[in-house]
Amino acid sequence: VIEQSDGKLVVIGRVENSSEFYGSITRYLSNGDIDSSFGTDGSFYSISENFTKIISYNDDKFMVSGNVGDDVFLKRYLENGVVDTSFGPDGTVIINSNNEFQNLRSTILLENEKILLIGESGDSIILIKYLENGSIDTAFGNNGIANHDIEDDNRVFNGTIQNEGKIVISAKYDLINSDDSIFFIRFLEDGTIDIDFGVNGVFEPNISDEFIYTNALAIDNSNRIVAAFANYDAYNEVFNSSAYRILPDGEIDDTFGTNGFKELGTFSPKSLIIQTNNRILVGGGHPFFEGSYLAMKRLLDNGNFDASFTNIIVPFAQPSSFLLLNNGKVLGIGYTFEFDGPENFVLSRYNNNPLGIEDHQLEKFSVYPNPSNEIFKIQHDFLVTETLYQITDVLGKIITIGFLKNEQTEINLTTVKSGIYFLSASNKTIKLIKN
Repeated sequence: VIEQSDGKLVVIGRVENSSEFYGSITRYLSNGDIDSSFGTDGSFYSISENFTKIISYNDDKFMVSGNVGDDVFLKRYLENGVVDTSFGPDGTVIINSNNEFQNLRSTILLENEKILLIGESGDSIILIKYLENGSIDTAFGNNGIANHDIEDDNRVFNGTIQNEGKIVISAKYDLINSDDSIFFIRFLEDGTIDIDFGVNGVFEPNISDEFIYTNALAIDNSNRIVAAFANYDAYNEVFNSSAYRILPDGEIDDTFGTNGFKELGTFSPKSLIIQTNNRILVGGGHPFFEGSYLAMKRLLDNGNFDASFTNIIVPFAQPSSFLLLNNGKVLGIGYTFEFDGPENFVLSRYNNNPLGIEDHQLEKFSVYPNPSNEIFKIQHDFLVTETLYQITDVLGKIITIGFLKNEQTEINLTTVKSGIYFLSASNKTIKLIKN
């Protein structure tokens, strides 16, 4: 799922009709109703394509990736759902499986609108980078492709981007005793291994078990790697999971939880979302005998559970995806259980205070008018003549950086789209509402 600038939600998935499976793209209004102006009665369908990933552009275009037969594809759409024929050949790029790119795990839109694909083939981790127009970026790796061979069978969980365009990938490989073992590998922006990370570019956090099911991944505002894994205990037939944090250059952060780890209980994490204040939303499944319920927890920056957040459990839906909306609320995406009759998509939205109570208790640091549609006036009494500030969106992306001068500074956000943003200066944070 992605959110467009007007609050509409574009959801990809798969539907079945008369034993045939179709890739589906459906748009919902911000109130949860189907947007009938999109496609046919709100949806587009494809019988040949299996949609697995969706990413959004600043201008509300979006890209869907997945599989068509044995091949991987990228297809870009305009805001209204019409295929963008300026991308690749008629809007679609096909990555032939003969190129040994068999399983797509992550599709990442980079700041310059280049597209990075992360996946695997056999015993190799594969990265492919494309230019904004859909042509291969030959300056990356070896003619656009970078890889890393693993001696034993591996599976890539996912990848993300740190500062300076560094690419962090979480994966697992088989030990001699057939246990799974988690490892992280980091590439530089040009596709070469970053030897300054871990040991020669690879960090192993000493996590191994008979079957490791998932390892969600995110980067926090301090460039640290936050992850959460689940292993399956076949003897007791339960999932056990933990969150953990890794310092930027590849070692466990002992200040997080207990010696770097926080047990999450019988929970299977699928998604991590880092809020602006580094609180961590962990979305996943709460297992039971026929599947798992859609569920979400929140951790403080130190790894402890956030007592101000009521854990979410949706007892009639299995989890697929999670999203922090521009208004700070949380969206869960899932589907109903097969044994309850025909399966349906489920969208569920929850109130969520993106800042903790103590973050609002600021003294001598204020903004007015707030909300505003253009100019925000910042009043402060910081001792430093020029105090560095930054404004980020709800996902932690930096919107602008500058200096607060004198006792009052005006910040012009006319060109920024409506939504919630966060102004941080001198270890203080204020929520800005742009309308």
